[in-house]
Amino acid sequence: MNRVIDWLVERLGVFATRSSLLRVVAWTIGFVLLIGTVAAPHLPVYTDRDTPADEPPSQVRYVAPLVEADLAGFLPPAHDSNGFTVAWIGGSEVKLRGVSVPSEFAARVGAVGGKPLHIDTYSLLAMRIIDVYMAMRAAIDSDADAIVVVINPVATWGDWDVQQWPSLEVTDPAALWTRRTLGWAATLTSPADISWAALRAAVPTVAAQQRAYELLDARLQWLDPLDRPTAVAPPSPGHPGLPHDPTDFWLLHDRGGAALADFSARFQYLLDGIGADSAGLADGVISVLIDEAEASGKPVYFYITPVGPEVLDHPSIDAAMARVEHRLAQHQREITTPAVRLQPISLTRTMPELPPFFDVVHMVDAALMGDAMVRELCPFWSSVDPALTCSSTSGAPIP
Repeated sequence: MNRVIDWLVERLGVFATRSSLLRVVAWTIGFVLLIGTVAAPHLPVYTDRDTPADEPPSQVRYVAPLVEADLAGFLPPAHDSNGFTVAWIGGSEVKLRGVSVPSEFAARVGAVGGKPLHIDTYSLLAMRIIDVYMAMRAAIDSDADAIVVVINPVATWGDWDVQQWPSLEVTDPAALWTRRTLGWAATLTSPADISWAALRAAVPTVAAQQRAYELLDARLQWLDPLDRPTAVAPPSPGHPGLPHDPTDFWLLHDRGGAALADFSARFQYLLDGIGADSAGLADGVISVLIDEAEASGKPVYFYITPVGPEVLDHPSIDAAMARVEHRLAQHQREITTPAVRLQPISLTRTMPELPPFFDVVHMVDAALMGDAMVRELCPFWSSVDPALTCSSTSGAPIP
């Protein structure tokens, strides 16, 4: 390396003065930008992502990343002024494999206000409250006509787990640097976030890096000398005394082994917040979500993730859920416009018939949930604007 530097100094005069050093830096940056622009695949769009198809198939658009390494963030298509676009925000309880609440809603409602219904779903696995905030900002920026936000009751109490997808900050670096969120920025962001955000804005290859990686991986598989099995071995169950994921780790740390041994205790602690005695950052984010919703001027509807009915048969869980509902009812009083509505009571308590669940929050079939959301959303939209009446897919008006 010393010989190379000596040759550059002798022949080209670089590294000899400060100005020559700056020229090297400028040429290096220019070269990287040029290569990043010329060699990049097309800028990413939501259809690049291999989102599992709905069952039955639907026209719902899934615009969220599927892996945390994807720096492209949410990719809603350009706003269609001839349609009515709903941004539906929530975790895997909204969309998991072929089961989708938005697709069931779209199967029942074909138009709103005389315009064809489009649904952009911002759904992430293990979506936390900060991720919901990032999704809402993206939905507002996309000029969605209405927004539906699902609040996970586990994410409403305490600070133990507020963020799962830190890569989203690359797509909206200003999100945590507002007047209301400035105190969170130093905790939840890093210099790397800001650097990646700058690179993403300047170098198309960075914005498209996940797609570029997938293309290269597919084309260079022949270089891999290993014979990969066609069937994936099931994961090891692990040691029964050890936590299986970060959530169980913190439960074990703060509550002891009994919290993992009993289902009702585990879920109760999740609702109360691990190690938290009062509302904190997660609770503050809900206030910011309400502020964002009111400032958007759009109809925004918040509701709590429904849970399996047998879950509330546990008295301790029912009491913990009631505490969450009480806190959300307090947030409800922060709302100052009829265009924003927060339903503080879990739909598990109000739906006349509940869909089948295969675990706490994931449904086997979302058809009944689709019916419930028609009853919730269509009257709300028409109360905000009488022209926003729902019509079925056959064109018949929906009261």
